[in-house]
Amino acid sequence: MQAASLQTAIRALGYVAPDDRDTWIRMGMGLKAEFGDDAYEAWVNWSSSASSYDSKACEASWRSFKSAGKVGIGSLFAEAKAAGFEFAADEVEVSPEVLAARQKKREQEEARAEENRKKAAAAAANRAASQWRMASPDGASPYLERKQVNAESCRFLADGAIIIPMIRYDETPPRLVGKQQINADGSKKFSSGMIKTGAMCRLGDAPSDDDIIFVVEGFATGGSVRAALHYTFPVFICFDAGMLMPGVEILRKLYPNSRIVICADDDYLTGNAGFTKASAAASKFNASVFLPTFSAERRASKSDDSLPMLTDCNDLHVAESLAELGSQLQAFLSAFTDTDSRALSSGEASKENCGPKLESLLQHFALVYGKTDVWDSLNKQLLKKAAFAAFAGAKLAKEWLEHPERKNIDQKDLPLLKGGRAISSKEGIGGDPLLELIDRYVLLYGTETVWDRTARKVVGLGPLRSAYPDLAGRWLESPKRAMVDADNLVFDPAQRSNPETHINMFSGYPLKPKQNIELQNLVLALVGSLCSTERNADEVADWLIKWLAYPLQNPGAKMSTAVLMFGEKQGTGKSLFFDGIMRPIYGEYGTTAGQHQLESNFTDWRSRKTFVLFEEVLGRAERHNYMSTIKHMITGKDMRINPKGLPERVEANHVNAAFLSNERQPLPLDAEDRRFQVIEALAHMDPSFYAQFKDAIKNGACEAFYHYLLNVDLGDFNEHTMPIRTDSKDTVIAFGLPSWEIFYQRWRDGELDAPYCSCLTEELHTIYMRWCERTNEKKLSLTKFSELISGRETKSRKWTHLRNDAAKKMRTVLMVGDNPETSLNQDVQRFRDALEKN
Repeated sequence: MQAASLQTAIRALGYVAPDDRDTWIRMGMGLKAEFGDDAYEAWVNWSSSASSYDSKACEASWRSFKSAGKVGIGSLFAEAKAAGFEFAADEVEVSPEVLAARQKKREQEEARAEENRKKAAAAAANRAASQWRMASPDGASPYLERKQVNAESCRFLADGAIIIPMIRYDETPPRLVGKQQINADGSKKFSSGMIKTGAMCRLGDAPSDDDIIFVVEGFATGGSVRAALHYTFPVFICFDAGMLMPGVEILRKLYPNSRIVICADDDYLTGNAGFTKASAAASKFNASVFLPTFSAERRASKSDDSLPMLTDCNDLHVAESLAELGSQLQAFLSAFTDTDSRALSSGEASKENCGPKLESLLQHFALVYGKTDVWDSLNKQLLKKAAFAAFAGAKLAKEWLEHPERKNIDQKDLPLLKGGRAISSKEGIGGDPLLELIDRYVLLYGTETVWDRTARKVVGLGPLRSAYPDLAGRWLESPKRAMVDADNLVFDPAQRSNPETHINMFSGYPLKPKQNIELQNLVLALVGSLCSTERNADEVADWLIKWLAYPLQNPGAKMSTAVLMFGEKQGTGKSLFFDGIMRPIYGEYGTTAGQHQLESNFTDWRSRKTFVLFEEVLGRAERHNYMSTIKHMITGKDMRINPKGLPERVEANHVNAAFLSNERQPLPLDAEDRRFQVIEALAHMDPSFYAQFKDAIKNGACEAFYHYLLNVDLGDFNEHTMPIRTDSKDTVIAFGLPSWEIFYQRWRDGELDAPYCSCLTEELHTIYMRWCERTNEKKLSLTKFSELISGRETKSRKWTHLRNDAAKKMRTVLMVGDNPETSLNQDVQRFRDALEKN
């Protein structure tokens, strides 16, 4: 390599024309390899003389060059010499020190670039995971319809695009590193910044080590291969020809005894990169290559638009038939095994089961006590044993029946039924009035109250006698009248209580979930808008969706957190979402509350509730008065219910709460608060969006979003998952901090004229009093101040000897630092000097 300065390289560039792209690229790589980013301006100036100069392409290409790339500065000088360049006598020699400095700088730049690549890859993986979770497992795609393949291992976006996960299967557990998005028009894009090498997507179940495995480039090709082979074998998508080699290498390491078949693209008009790279991977890792053959006419040149360019297995499927593709693949397989060919022909394999899962059955179905009937709490329907087995499948129904966490429900706790379906109490059931009372009411032993099975609430004997003056006495005396201990009236949405001895006040949520991708995505768009002003908006929106989904997928789950959404701008859609979408999902088990409910002595508004929406819950004067009540409501295990005119009782706390406000400081939060997910909603959508949203609520948006939440992948999210820290939460906390806490933070962060070091408590209090006067903050006495500040720094009685002391004195000192004893006198003196100076 010719050692030379950047000025010499710039002079050499003047002999080379930048019009040829390959030469242009090599010159840039050589410059960056030798001089790093110091040569960028020279690269741009030289490139700008080309007729095809594009500043954005120039910048992007430079970023892609590595500081220690394979092409060096020698390539630049060789090109320049061929055009007449010669070194001057003083341009050749470069000192060893300069060369060493260049090398060190290149290494540092390459290390920074590698760190940036890793950060970009991690961000791409996080974005892909969020996009995957937010996408719908069901939907329609014009691309898939054109390609005539099923949606397998992909999810849908509202605009008809599909998202395909890109996974590193050689990691334990397999890790999502990015995604490919295929739009409705067939255009494709990958997650920006992701590392594609080694990433694949599997269609079908994970193979065993001796199974046949197919490898393809594209998603549509994989779908055609799967369908042609009756969904028998797994197919791994590598996404492009360049990814075949690392993909097959990973699969060979994972499955050393498996037959790997690479279905190559026949790129006969573009250099045949597909077949070439497939053959190279097959040769290196003991795999086979299948190439489709076409009888249909295909174009003879790249520019011929009169005929299709048929190259891969999907093209064969669409242009000729799926049967033709299957015939060619079976013939290929029969060359090395007859067994697999016979298995293919039998067609015994099927697509992955799309039926119900055991977890869903355990959450939403209950066995009727003493019978074989099953209650479906989602659809409000009573199923016979045979009907349930037909719905779930005999094997899954048996697993559910024998599972220790299977729910039970007493027949008396079922709603009124007609033809097996729940009906409104207003429809009535007719018959003997006394028998109706016996069926409807249960005496709560130890009280003068009864449980009304129809209205599903506790009522007093007095109102019962007023309603049925001629029947109440007979009902009380009837041996058929039901009675349970008052303590056995429970609110148990998880339905774990014994229905023979308990009355459960929960009977299931009223709405029936119904899939509607368009309405679902409309709601998700509003959720995204509400979270969009947070710096970590995607992460916050993902947390919020899972927080909403968890108690619906796990009825009865008590979240130890709450949502606080605020914003001084009105009309952003906070109430539209929480009151218009979420509260109706909970039906009678959800309510809206305000300051009046918190202040009231009667707390029956909390009874039988799993969701409470608080709107402008506290005025400025009362914000601190009721925070203990709010905190207990969020994390307490039970609560006292005090209905007006009825005896007080204890009820399990299943309330999950969301708080909405237009105030800048909606609630006073502790500095280390762990209860609230705080979100500031400031973004406005177009007015037409809100009008469309209100129409959507009337047309089933609640049911659609309910269906979406029931199917959200929660991952490791649970009722104790901590909230995401947001800038808006820091702002809310700062608004509510007392004066001593704000002072301490300013002192600790070096924002005061006093050093942050060990000091006498009374001297720190003096600085505090001066600060309060300047900032108009409320002052505290020395006693209160020193006690509060001792919660942040250790307060101790210590012997100190300061500059003007004749002897040591015992003083109250705040000990600051990792080892304050060693420099105590110096620190205290330093603080005193600052105090006297100011």
